[in-house]
Amino acid sequence: MRIFIVAPFCSLPGEPYFNRFLRLATMLAERHEVILITSRFRHFDKTQRTVLEYAKNFSIVLIEEPGYKKNVSLSRVWSHACFFRNFKLWFEGEMRRKKVDVVYSAYPLISTNIYLGSVKKKFDFKLIIDVQDIWPESIASVIPLLRHINPRFLPFSGKADKAYKSADALVAVSDTYLCRAKLVNLEAPSKVVYIGCEGLKVEKLNPFDSESKVINFVYVGTLSHSYDLKTVVRGFSKIWNDGERRMMLHVLGDGPDRKELEILASPNTKFYGFIDYSKMLSFIGRADVCINALSVGAQQSITNKFCDYMLLGKCIVNSQTNMEVLSILKNFSHINYLAGNLDSFILAVKSSINVKKDRPDPSLLKEFDRSFSYPELIRFIEFSHRQLSA
Repeated sequence: MRIFIVAPFCSLPGEPYFNRFLRLATMLAERHEVILITSRFRHFDKTQRTVLEYAKNFSIVLIEEPGYKKNVSLSRVWSHACFFRNFKLWFEGEMRRKKVDVVYSAYPLISTNIYLGSVKKKFDFKLIIDVQDIWPESIASVIPLLRHINPRFLPFSGKADKAYKSADALVAVSDTYLCRAKLVNLEAPSKVVYIGCEGLKVEKLNPFDSESKVINFVYVGTLSHSYDLKTVVRGFSKIWNDGERRMMLHVLGDGPDRKELEILASPNTKFYGFIDYSKMLSFIGRADVCINALSVGAQQSITNKFCDYMLLGKCIVNSQTNMEVLSILKNFSHINYLAGNLDSFILAVKSSINVKKDRPDPSLLKEFDRSFSYPELIRFIEFSHRQLSA
């Protein structure tokens, strides 16, 4: 098969952060011709790619867009419009050159998926949409005026429905997201595959002071409004100011709120920025407790960090209220707190030290292990193409 993977927010070889689509491109390219299409603009650090480390067994196409500084901004809307226009030009030119069998497309963006759905019959390919996030719901959750509107009546919800409907098959990073897509596309073959974790890549090197009696807490991910990080950092500051010196917070990742968080932080909090994925896993693997801190109203479900924490068997201090997440956490060591509530967070942190850390059933862990789940996703893609083409 000839397969296009369309992933505007994809991390590429040599860049920080794991990305599902890069991994899929590598695996699919073992048996198929693969082109990975993404943006020249790097969403995670808001910079343009100037140097590209090429993949060995598949092609990478960079689509131009001007970029943006803030995730919720008019400049982002304009940038995505530019990406879509340039993607459409590239795609139609490529279709005149050579046929494609399957387009595996990330959602969001909305516009690319609507377009691909509108031309799939013309160009005779099957469209598989992988739901990574739910727009417009996730954007609305950070805009106070939109937060309490029924999702079905949000701006662009009709376009979202049109995008989901256009899929010949659906994949999603959580059951929560898949259920949203299947509200309007119930008949499409579908599969949930968590983003997962590369459990075998945990470095043996201990990133912490092995002689220290410090209790190490780790947060991994974007430093932005969607995450309850002000509560987390203020909580550790209060713990420090109260005279407790045994607890240390390690913050791995970067984002627009980093400078503000650094101002709030006390000496028991250390910021690392972006680090290599395998090194990040060593932090998680050696941590005493990990933190899954989401803000009130945040729409995320099964996130990258959550998968890493799960597979590595960490006790979790959690504020996420997504029902799918809470159901999974019943099988893992954790303690919940109320997002935005400083006292609740501090109590959870102190209580987490004494939570019994039982290793969950291995069959549950497999769902978070990419070495098991991603080959199943490859088989689903191949089977869906055969079934839909029959």
